[in-house]
Amino acid sequence: MIWFLLVLIIFLGIISLILNKGDFFSPSCIICLSYLFSTFCAILNIKKWGVSLHYNTLFVIVIGLATFIAIECISKKITVLPKNKISVQKNFFLDNSDVLFIPQTLILLISFISFLILIMLYQEISRLGGAPSISESIGNFRNATVLSSNEELQLTFSVTQLLKFSAAFGYVLLYFYINNSVIDKKNFKKISYLIPITIHVLQSLLTGGRLPLIRVIVSIVLMYYILHNLKNGWRISTGFTFLRRTIVTVLLFFIVFYFLKDFLGRSSQESFIDYITRYVGGSIEALDIFLNTSSARANNLFGQETFSGVYAMFSRFSSDNIDIVKSLPWVVSRTGYTIGNVYTAFRRYYSDFGYLGVIFCTGFISFVYSKVYSIIKMNLANNYKKFSVVIFLYTSFVYPLVTHAMEDIFYITLITIGTMIQFVLFIGVYIIMIKISEKYFIA
Repeated sequence: MIWFLLVLIIFLGIISLILNKGDFFSPSCIICLSYLFSTFCAILNIKKWGVSLHYNTLFVIVIGLATFIAIECISKKITVLPKNKISVQKNFFLDNSDVLFIPQTLILLISFISFLILIMLYQEISRLGGAPSISESIGNFRNATVLSSNEELQLTFSVTQLLKFSAAFGYVLLYFYINNSVIDKKNFKKISYLIPITIHVLQSLLTGGRLPLIRVIVSIVLMYYILHNLKNGWRISTGFTFLRRTIVTVLLFFIVFYFLKDFLGRSSQESFIDYITRYVGGSIEALDIFLNTSSARANNLFGQETFSGVYAMFSRFSSDNIDIVKSLPWVVSRTGYTIGNVYTAFRRYYSDFGYLGVIFCTGFISFVYSKVYSIIKMNLANNYKKFSVVIFLYTSFVYPLVTHAMEDIFYITLITIGTMIQFVLFIGVYIIMIKISEKYFIA
């Protein structure tokens, strides 16, 4: 049955590719590629995990992906190109006047402040982790924050907010660097723009999480892909070229991902292949086990799993004891092998709302991302620098599509006060940096 699932995902991916005229990085193609890779990783462990996929699991995944593709088509249909505006498919943008220059002294100042925040974070992790080595402290801190809502085990408010500022400046300067490098390859040498995002990655690793690293990689790929197409035109050949480069990038990322586990306090002794395929493909088997056990759909609150981020937000302002389901139970395969605690994003939607939840929750995500992506491709404003904030925000927050086959990020992480603050900071910092760029740029 899992082989049949693989064939159906490939079929849906081909449909998506045709509908998007060969654009491998359209939202529906991204999510199909995500599930294709996860399913392939699960197939590699058929014997080890005793994988025996059921029809209802296949139905949930296929109906979810089909819904995403269908809503994307609807979204594109209702995204109308304004009169007197040429489609970006036929009109090329980006020239030397679109370089986003930032004074070197300001970049170094931002980098220095980000480094100070990194030191503050290191001190916090050492205090909360309470271990002689940084790796043990990171592991202890992560376990404590995941398993407990005790405020004494959380980062201080000041450090948490400073990290948001650090991330905002890091992503903005990353976008500026890629923008400038696409316009003129000579700008690749100006690597000082990358210092803040590098420090942000180090900050993320100190907290024990690897999701921010995935987010950075996804942002880099999508930023470069979209900006390259805006300069040279949207061609099918470009999609194939970038897909090959992305595959190489993903392989290199997983190598780094694997060797980071010791630094991050992970105790797994698995081989490279076992570790990566469990991390990426375990969600497919976990979903199947969940859907075919008596524990399925046992939640008491409306959207208890899907909207756990919202419940966590409300719990801060309520004296009621709210049962927040953010971290799900670990799953053991039919052969006794521990495969993880992620079940694809569909688990949460089905657990809370059944098949209709899979359709409506997936459909909303599809509409949001597809609408913005259609606007980027079809409705570019005459002033690129003003419109570029849309591209920047899309590429900075598109990563939930990539991780959808493992876990939901959109509802449990993006729809929170913390992310809303981060979103506003991203916009504010970007606008400020654009103003500075316009003031100091000399064409």
